[in-house]
Amino acid sequence: MKKLTSFLLALAVTFSLTACNRQGNSNNSNIESGSAVTSDNQTSSDNKSTEDKGLGLCAPNNVINYHFDSYDQLLSALTDRNSDGYKDIYTQMKQNTSEEKFELFRKTLQYFETGKIKLCVPQLNGENMKIQSDSTYVQITFMTSELYRIPWIWYHCGAVSGDEQMIVKLSYLLPLENESIDNAKSYLEVQNIISPSSPNPDSYSNFKNYTSVYEKEITLADNSKTVALISETDNAGETYANIYKDGMLISIRASKEKLNDDFFRSFDVAEMN
Repeated sequence: MKKLTSFLLALAVTFSLTACNRQGNSNNSNIESGSAVTSDNQTSSDNKSTEDKGLGLCAPNNVINYHFDSYDQLLSALTDRNSDGYKDIYTQMKQNTSEEKFELFRKTLQYFETGKIKLCVPQLNGENMKIQSDSTYVQITFMTSELYRIPWIWYHCGAVSGDEQMIVKLSYLLPLENESIDNAKSYLEVQNIISPSSPNPDSYSNFKNYTSVYEKEITLADNSKTVALISETDNAGETYANIYKDGMLISIRASKEKLNDDFFRSFDVAEMN
C-alpha cells in the first residue's frame, strides 16, 4: 500500500497549513482512500486564523484521498464514465462525502460531471507530463481537502531533467462561486482572499523554514504572462512556484534551479489531450 508520508509533512511545515499524514485503505488495484489525519500546533493555529479571516472554509476532520495510476483513470472517474468500473468509483466518491463538511468536494465533483470544469493536467511543450510512481508517492492523488481547506489534485511527475522529480498540484476555484476570486489577477490576490494569514512577501519571516517569498512575472508555454508567487525554503529541493490561471491554482514543487524561465516557457496546465 502506497503512502503520502514524508512529503506531506514537509509540505505542511512549508505552508504551515493542513498538516496531514494520510494512509490509504485499498479498495481496488488502482484507487485507494484514506482517513487518518494528524496536525501539529502550528497548523492548528494557522487553520484557525484562516477560518477567522478568510472565507470561513472548514476542513473535515477526516480527509479522504483517492489515488489513481493515470490521467485516463482520473478522467474516467470524474466524468462518470461507465467503463472499467469507474462509474462505481464516482458513485463511491459521492457517497463517501455525503456529509455537509464535504460540500465543497461534492460540488467540485458535480462541476466535473456537468462539464463546468474540465480535467486539466500539467504539460511541457504541449505534451502531457509523464506520471511517475515510486515507493513513496502514488501517481495521482485527489484530496477532498488540503492547502487552504479546499480540494487539490496532486500529480507526481517524472523528472524534467536529471533525476529530480516534480510535484504539480492543482485546485479548481470555480466551485467556490466567489466573485472576488473570479476577478483576481494573481495567485497572491487569491491567497489574500482565501487565506490572508498564509506566508506572503511581507510575512514569510514569521514562518519556519522559509527563506524568501516574492512575486515574479513569468511567461508560460501559451505565451501568456502571469505573476507567480515564489516560495523558497531552506530545503534545496523545495521551492514552490504558485500560479493562478483560468480559475485554477497551480503549485509546482521542485528545486529553485529547475524553476527557471526556460522551464516556465515550456510549462502549462491545460485540458487533457
